[in-house]
Amino acid sequence: MIFTPLAEVLLVALLLFGLTWIEERGIRFFAARRGWRLTAPAAAQICSHASVGWLLCGGLSLIFLATLFSVARLFGIAPSGSLDLRPYVDVTLHWSDVVPLAGLGGSYFLGMLAFELLVFAGVRECRYSTLAE
Repeated sequence: MIFTPLAEVLLVALLLFGLTWIEERGIRFFAARRGWRLTAPAAAQICSHASVGWLLCGGLSLIFLATLFSVARLFGIAPSGSLDLRPYVDVTLHWSDVVPLAGLGGSYFLGMLAFELLVFAGVRECRYSTLAE
């Protein structure tokens, strides 16, 4: 099945919204276990302010893919060969598929790490907030 670009964008937006919602519930759960007064509005504010970390997912992905394209176009260097996984599974992967996917995965991991670090900093600062429910 081929997704249209609009469907792909909506799917990624839904995924990031869902991950942010899970994070909001998670910080409220752990704050309650530690006896911190982190209310629902404070948790929502922390996660909404930390969501700027998700911008790194797209930004780093664009930088990585533009660099990969530029190197291939300007210098004629592109990943070639294949990764033989036949001893483990009946699959052989081409490096031209592995390198972009690994770069995109790394970009999304760094974006998630930035989001998590910002949430951690926000929870530490607002752990005793008294915003009204």
